[in-house]
Amino acid sequence: MFNAQFKRLWERYRQLIFSHYASGLYLAAIMWTVVFLLIGTGLENQRGNIGRVKLAEDVVRQAESIRAQILTAVYSDDPDTRRDLRSHLLDTLTQLDDGHSVLVSGKRVLPVKDLWYVTAPGKLSPELRQLYFGKTALNKRMQEFIADGRSLVRRSHFTPDEPLLKSVLAESEKLIPDLERAANMIQAEGAYTLDRSISSFSTLYVVAILGLLAVGQMVVKPLVGRLKESIDQLQKQRDFTTAVLNTAQALIAITDRSGKIQLINECAQSESGWMEEEVVGQNFFEHFIPEEKRSFFQNELQKLLTGEILESVVETPFLIRSGESLAVIWHSSILIGEDNQPLLLMTGINISERQHAEQKLRLSLEELEQLHRLQSEEIRLAASLQKAMLPTPAFALPGLEGHAMIQTSSEVGGDYYDYYSVDGRYSVVLLGDVTGHGVGPGTLVSAVKAAVHQLSTRGVFRPAEILAAINEIVSEVAHQSLFMTMTCLTLDAREGRLWYASAGHIPPYYRNRDGEWMQLASYAPPLGQQADMDYRDAEAESNWDLGGRIVLITDGLVEEESPLGDIFGYERLESLLRQQAGATEPKAECDRVFEALSQHTHRRRFEDDITVIVVDHLERITAPTAPASDHVRLLPLSRYRRGERPQPELDRRWLILHADGPFSDVMPEIERDGIQRVLPEEHFLYREVAFDSLLTQHAEGVADDISRLLGASHWRQSYPLTHTEDKAFILEEIQAQISERGCSEEAAQQLVMVADEMLENAFYAAPRDGHYRPLYDKGSPRSLEEEKILIDVAQKDNMLALMTTDSWGTINAERFLHHMSLASQQGVTPGVGGAGLFMMWKFSHYLQLRVMPFRWTRVVALWDMEAQAPVSGDCGFQYFEQS
Repeated sequence: MFNAQFKRLWERYRQLIFSHYASGLYLAAIMWTVVFLLIGTGLENQRGNIGRVKLAEDVVRQAESIRAQILTAVYSDDPDTRRDLRSHLLDTLTQLDDGHSVLVSGKRVLPVKDLWYVTAPGKLSPELRQLYFGKTALNKRMQEFIADGRSLVRRSHFTPDEPLLKSVLAESEKLIPDLERAANMIQAEGAYTLDRSISSFSTLYVVAILGLLAVGQMVVKPLVGRLKESIDQLQKQRDFTTAVLNTAQALIAITDRSGKIQLINECAQSESGWMEEEVVGQNFFEHFIPEEKRSFFQNELQKLLTGEILESVVETPFLIRSGESLAVIWHSSILIGEDNQPLLLMTGINISERQHAEQKLRLSLEELEQLHRLQSEEIRLAASLQKAMLPTPAFALPGLEGHAMIQTSSEVGGDYYDYYSVDGRYSVVLLGDVTGHGVGPGTLVSAVKAAVHQLSTRGVFRPAEILAAINEIVSEVAHQSLFMTMTCLTLDAREGRLWYASAGHIPPYYRNRDGEWMQLASYAPPLGQQADMDYRDAEAESNWDLGGRIVLITDGLVEEESPLGDIFGYERLESLLRQQAGATEPKAECDRVFEALSQHTHRRRFEDDITVIVVDHLERITAPTAPASDHVRLLPLSRYRRGERPQPELDRRWLILHADGPFSDVMPEIERDGIQRVLPEEHFLYREVAFDSLLTQHAEGVADDISRLLGASHWRQSYPLTHTEDKAFILEEIQAQISERGCSEEAAQQLVMVADEMLENAFYAAPRDGHYRPLYDKGSPRSLEEEKILIDVAQKDNMLALMTTDSWGTINAERFLHHMSLASQQGVTPGVGGAGLFMMWKFSHYLQLRVMPFRWTRVVALWDMEAQAPVSGDCGFQYFEQS
């Protein structure tokens, strides 16, 4: 085509050129000047376009590098590595900002000594302007990404959960495809400009030849030489463009509209394993795209050929010579060939390694998450066991009523409190604080709990003796690596005498009957500091006024700081205590202190473990003048069957139906007469539990029922429940504990079954409203943090005891007897109220309920492990209502 045009022009202008030789010389000079300027300008533009292409590719790589460096910094444990990464990230962000600013300005990029960022004036194309400033808003998003990246890097530390980190990573995922799109558009514009330049050069070449022919042989030769030089230069530019395509780190393929391959670059040849001469003329889709993706890819490209703009890239597998496939994302555009036919330019990025890295990262994150879950579960188990060691927050001891509130800074804390009574007269309250918090202090707390249990069973109540014994244990366990402060106070509930001593702990606050507050000063070194410390000099004695109150705290309370660094302090605490003029319950006082602390710190979680105990001295007890059993009336079952009935005015607490055989058949009469106590005349249970002890249960007050039934010296384990879903774990623990202590499998199963019924009763039967309607549906999960449900298991010799405590107290004697009578006559019906109580009675050797109306309920069941399993209804039961 080029030669034919040349011949026609030559024949037309040959005579004109030879006849105007002199003019032709001037014309040739002018034409040559114009040609030279146009060609020079075109070449300069091409050089600038090539620089823009490389700069656009650098911007894409820098954005990908920033994402990779941020991910590396997040999961690196080496501070030096993180510091180097931050420095490198700032440099990369600056380079990215500079390069992007050049691209957005439309300036051409010229090479000067291998540096690309020397710019010359240029103009941004409408397509790129639309991409950068139009709906896509690539420029704005890029500036926000760079600003967020710099803000993130300047932080001292950031975690995977950091919102800003997530925002930067998410934006990078969206930016990179758009940056690649911009790079491809710049490359396409460069190719298009190159083709136009080539076309212009050809035209100029023909014009120059005609001009040279017009001036004759003397002008033609120099002109031809100059044109030859121009063609050589143009070829160099073509070679340079080809080199750029072949050095591009992307798979580039050009096909006609039917899919036949016209060209593939060296990267595509290297990745696929096919040489260009082997695949040129082959169908691209059939050769490289799997069949299941082929139609989709072809349809997308057909849309492009019909003029539609594809808003996203296409990701497909790319078949290679070995039969394997690569993951490639394709960017497609249209080129116009020499015959004015459209060609498809497809640029692919191999993302196989990136997908592999993402998969490895995903697996690593899953492993880390699993490890975190395991660690959290172990810590949660340790925290649950520690909570099980602490007694219930609300407590009542001889002469005392109190409430303890504890909040740990970690799941396993170092604060510890306990209480017990001795001989129904001496009430002991302790509060300790191990240095630090976490698993180590939690382990020391376990040892102290064991020591306190031994002291309670031995009946030790003087604070000096208690502190000395615990000091010995702490010294042996901690070896001076940990210390424990502790304050201990003991009330003689008959005389109102108070003994107290502190081992390095904050002295308790005491309010007398006149409402005056003071501190009970006492000091001795912390526990564990001196192994042979004598605490008798630290013990002090005073009187505890009836109606007086004592508040015990740990140092975490007064040391908590506000956001401005102001500590809560003693003065603020003392002012808070004096502000309460009227009487408040211990729990309300604890709530008031914690609420004041939350307002001061502006948060609900605190830096240190904090415990507050409020104890009120409400009553004095008197020594019994005669055995309580002297007042009990025993009504033999045989006489009851013959029609003898108790007098209506007789207090039912003093009446016991003395059964010489089964009595289930007379349960309706027992219900009608309101008999709340039934004890067998002869029972193997009496070998371990004295009959007189059972007779006097009504006179034992609100003290611990298990200790009253089994005596002071026994093994015992308490399990507080914080959620209904804790039940399965607690039951497994109970079965494991009693099995280790020699309980038979059958007896263990019966005890666990009764424990299950007890807990179900506490979860769903006990919570009732004022109209005795259940508050919760059976089986519905819920938190028990505010309900204070506790289950205890104890053993002494052959006796096993199980006790649950709830904070409702909704069952009364009439309902209890009605449920027992109904189940005795009609059997157990699922879903019918009272079935659980009947099962507890049927499968135990003794059942006892003690209720403080609308305050609490304690249910106790006893077993003799040497006796046969209870399956009949002739075992005793007793119901007591506390005032």
